[in-house]
Amino acid sequence: MEHTSDFIIEDGYLHQYVGNGGDIVIPDGVRVVQAFESCETIRSVVVPEGVTVIHFRSFYNCKNLRNVSLPSTLQRIAESAFQGCTSLESITIPGGVTTMNGNAFKECTALKEVTIQSGVTGIGYGMFEGCTSLEHVTLPSSLTKIDKRAFLGCRRLSFINLDGVQHIEDDAFARCHNLQSEKEFVIVNGVLYAYHGDAEHIVIPDGVKVIGGHAFENQTNLASIVFPDGLKEIGSYAFSRCASLKRITLPDGVWIIKERAFMDCINLVDVRMPASMDRIGIGAFSGCTSLTSVIIPDRVSDVEYGAFFGCDSLTSVTVHPMTECDDAFPDNSDLVIKRYDFS
Repeated sequence: MEHTSDFIIEDGYLHQYVGNGGDIVIPDGVRVVQAFESCETIRSVVVPEGVTVIHFRSFYNCKNLRNVSLPSTLQRIAESAFQGCTSLESITIPGGVTTMNGNAFKECTALKEVTIQSGVTGIGYGMFEGCTSLEHVTLPSSLTKIDKRAFLGCRRLSFINLDGVQHIEDDAFARCHNLQSEKEFVIVNGVLYAYHGDAEHIVIPDGVKVIGGHAFENQTNLASIVFPDGLKEIGSYAFSRCASLKRITLPDGVWIIKERAFMDCINLVDVRMPASMDRIGIGAFSGCTSLTSVIIPDRVSDVEYGAFFGCDSLTSVTVHPMTECDDAFPDNSDLVIKRYDFS
């Protein structure tokens, strides 16, 4: 074990920092860093060439850390490595990084600019979630995947170039309310991730197979939608709080309505689901206070918990005898649930 004044290093593993903070330069010879969690006295860090891993929670909650320099040799940024570094303003991620684990920069609330260099292929789960000051993100052409919740809640992010990205997971850009696009719809490989408009009547383009999570959330002007043939899935919170939405007719082929997809659509009076429907998720229509009746298709195996909670006007439900729907409907004395075999 090597003890060099401020650092305790063993076989290239920096696992303890005992210095007084300020501006830190990690010694040469270190390969793995895991030493600074909740160290509120450090202001800047230079990570030297030769380091390949920034380990789990290495700089977690270093609230006064403003600047970090990462080496070209870096290959992995582990889970929550810089989470909660609330003074960090910018970061450049080297192109040699092949793994960026979940929440690596989550809740870095002062982070304004991110540059990811060429060579990086994916952004991990919740990577920049809650970075509420983030305005500028530069992505490389090598990037192909953005994981769930990667930029969730980055409310100042106004533009991001997704050219070359082949797969974007649910909620990757949820609640990025300022995010703009050259196109009205943001669609990648058949998944509609976001809508940039305020129309009352929308026709979703052909080729869309999935409406992504939060895609139309809080579109209060939206009164009607035409869904395309070939649609398979409605994502979580996809149309939640669309207060003007009155009627929906889902095309044959849709098999799932995910969690809270139409929550608090307070003027929704008519819901028509196709025979292909298999599952209605938790709280899918909760808070739809104008909905008076619903017919559940007979292939639906499960109407999940609270799917229609808060539907205070609901008086008639028709459902197959074998469909599981315990705790799916409101405790309404006027509600009549009819068990009927459509076949």
